[in-house]
Amino acid sequence: MTPGEPPPAPRDSKQTLIVILAVVLVILVGLIIGFVVSGGLSNDPVVTPTSTTVASGTLPPGTAAPGTTLPTVTTVPGQLAIPASEDTYVNTAQPEEINGLEDVMEIENDPPENKQGLIRFEVPEIPDGESIDLVTLRLFVVADSDDTLSLHLVAGDWNQAETTAANAPPVGEQVATIPPGVTEGSTADIDLTTLVQGPGRYDLYIVSPGDDSAEFATIEGGTNPPLLLVDYANPNAGSSAPETPTGSEPAGSQPAIQLAGEPVVLAGAGDIADCDSDGDAVTADLLQQLITESPETVVFTTGDNVYSSGTSEEFGSCYSETWGRFKDRTRPSPGNHDYNTADASGYFGYFGEAAGTQGEGYYSYEAGDWQVIALNSNCDEAGGCDQGSPQEVWLREELSSSDAQCTLAYWHHPLFSSGDHGSDGSTQVLFQALYDDGAELVLNGHDHDFERFAPQDPSGVHDPVTGIRQFVVGTGGTGTRSFDAIAANSEARFNDGLGILELNLYPDGYEWEFHAGEGAQFTDVGIEACH
Repeated sequence: MTPGEPPPAPRDSKQTLIVILAVVLVILVGLIIGFVVSGGLSNDPVVTPTSTTVASGTLPPGTAAPGTTLPTVTTVPGQLAIPASEDTYVNTAQPEEINGLEDVMEIENDPPENKQGLIRFEVPEIPDGESIDLVTLRLFVVADSDDTLSLHLVAGDWNQAETTAANAPPVGEQVATIPPGVTEGSTADIDLTTLVQGPGRYDLYIVSPGDDSAEFATIEGGTNPPLLLVDYANPNAGSSAPETPTGSEPAGSQPAIQLAGEPVVLAGAGDIADCDSDGDAVTADLLQQLITESPETVVFTTGDNVYSSGTSEEFGSCYSETWGRFKDRTRPSPGNHDYNTADASGYFGYFGEAAGTQGEGYYSYEAGDWQVIALNSNCDEAGGCDQGSPQEVWLREELSSSDAQCTLAYWHHPLFSSGDHGSDGSTQVLFQALYDDGAELVLNGHDHDFERFAPQDPSGVHDPVTGIRQFVVGTGGTGTRSFDAIAANSEARFNDGLGILELNLYPDGYEWEFHAGEGAQFTDVGIEACH
């Protein structure tokens, strides 16, 4: 203490000491209370929660692991479509590598590399009074595999942000297999009905027993994440939810559907004749074979009937020599190339009344018990395709006035497509009108390829109950083009040759088969009941 400095105040020191003692006392009381609440003074054993995944799930429904975000579950009548909440893969050759943000999941067993995939699904409660009828794991294939892959439970905890080969949990019990032969651009569907019995968390390993590799799209890839499709049904309703249509998907199986009565055959394609190509002769021969077998076959076209400008001369000298021999049974629709001649005068002049009224180009007819509608997706020339346009108003009137159980429509520009041109939203309102009325099928051209979609709504949401199945059939003769970004719900694609689509239209459903030209190693077949 320096001269002149006042002595310290004893009272202040005592107050400080009292405050410190009070704080210590509060901390001790808190520790004691916490010990008692946690069971420290109880005779019961202390239970340490674990996160080992079992078939019934270990988390409450709709509960995500810390740090994760629950996926958006899409609900349509009778089905939940649940994207994976987390996915990654581990690689023993890179034991510290984290792959949780990769666009693809790599699967391989080729020492020193052993790549195994991990997927997590959070299954919520299904609606009251319903029971799970069918559960399907759907994976989008990015790279082919000739191996049989296996699905296993995960015997421990993991997350995509931290899990590596060095800390990955063990592989648990095998629960399913992915059959060999999954091909790039297709989907692999695996039945997990016996595993998924109710709400909760389900963790799965994908393992390869061989040295062949496979790759699947992840949630980070955006458009085709791993999906768990949970179909449910009211057990007291006397019928089950419809099975997920699988067509010719490599990993699927045909639903047991029996169609009654005799079918009417409808067959055709779009993007057909070109004076500089003989591809239309190939597809005309395929049509002729069908007509020989089924003499009442009706031929449809999905636009761009003759290249490159749809002139009367091109129809007369190019189209007429091949597909022209089926003119009396053809029900066409116009494409943008047909309108390269003013008012599509060559198209309307060639087909006459069969093409509908010039200036409109849309009409309807019956094929057996089916209502069939040909629309004009050249919207400006047809007076519009938007809500309230003459075509949309006419379409809704046609649909409401028909008592047909089954309906299909066709036009040129596809609402959904993975092809070179891609999806064209200009016809969404027309698609919506068809969807609202319960239509089954939409056929298109424009992209020079073949593509089949799962049933979906006008926004592209998978809807196996009331959705419309769309085919792109731009394989009529003018050559094929490459695919671009693969659209959601795309189930089958082909661009390595020409071909036609055959539809057998039964009173209560339909069969489809794509016939490829000679030498092409591709087919796509399936069967479906009407809504």
